[in-house]
Amino acid sequence: MDSPQKLELGKYEYDLSFFTGITHYTRQEKDLFARKLREKLDTVVRNETEYYLDFDAMGELKKNLVYSLNIDEVHNHHLLYVHKFFVIFLTCLQDGTQTLVFAESYCHSNSQQLTNSESMATGIGRVLRAVTLDTRSNLVIVGDRACLNLKSLDDLSYTLNFAMPPVVFDPTHLIGSFSQELDMSCCESVTQLMTTNFMKETFSEQVSMIIGQCHSKDIENLCIFWELCDAVQSVLKMVMRHQEQCILMNLKNDNLEIYCKALMKQLPILDMDFCDEGAGLLFLLANDVVANLNKP
Repeated sequence: MDSPQKLELGKYEYDLSFFTGITHYTRQEKDLFARKLREKLDTVVRNETEYYLDFDAMGELKKNLVYSLNIDEVHNHHLLYVHKFFVIFLTCLQDGTQTLVFAESYCHSNSQQLTNSESMATGIGRVLRAVTLDTRSNLVIVGDRACLNLKSLDDLSYTLNFAMPPVVFDPTHLIGSFSQELDMSCCESVTQLMTTNFMKETFSEQVSMIIGQCHSKDIENLCIFWELCDAVQSVLKMVMRHQEQCILMNLKNDNLEIYCKALMKQLPILDMDFCDEGAGLLFLLANDVVANLNKP
């Protein structure tokens, strides 16, 4: 790489200088940026599609920590052609640290031919299979209740040859949905579930108490809330193997959504030929390096 602000990928050369702050980097920071980006690009898998998978992060999970896989599909733009990303974050539930572990870029002139439940299930499955056998039981999946997510997780459950991790509906998304329906009882109960200091000896009773205090009259919302409580019970069992108390403040997709919104503001509208050559994925990874340049 001749310049830390320019990168050759395939038959194209890309100018990365539009990313906020790069032009003001010191030479040392530019070299660090170039090295970290090249390390990420070296892990990009190229077969029927191009995708980024951080095998090191997924293969080095600690046995005494519990992690969530936060999944989201984001649209970069719809005009000229449709460009989407499917991204997965790894979040440590104990300390809140987050890492981009999977990303795939999709572009097509017809949005109906973009991501579907099968391709999303394939991406999640790739991440899960990169985890060592002794730490798979330390994972939980967090996603919203979008139809595409629900179908992809259902598809995934039929393709794995090991137990599916617990699936938690994103609490922030649920609160927003319940709020739109003016179901304040379910809103308050979800909030209580996410802010309670659960204790190792009594967490099951604490969850039961929160369930009993929810007085919603909407049966559909109650079923969704009860399903969330069942998943939270499973997560608490995992966490309490390693500690005496826990607040599930990191069991949500908020930071992933903030990350994706910031990313969409940074990424340019690329020529479709560039996207087909991997430019969408390249710019996503470059943005991730910029956002985490000084982290170990």
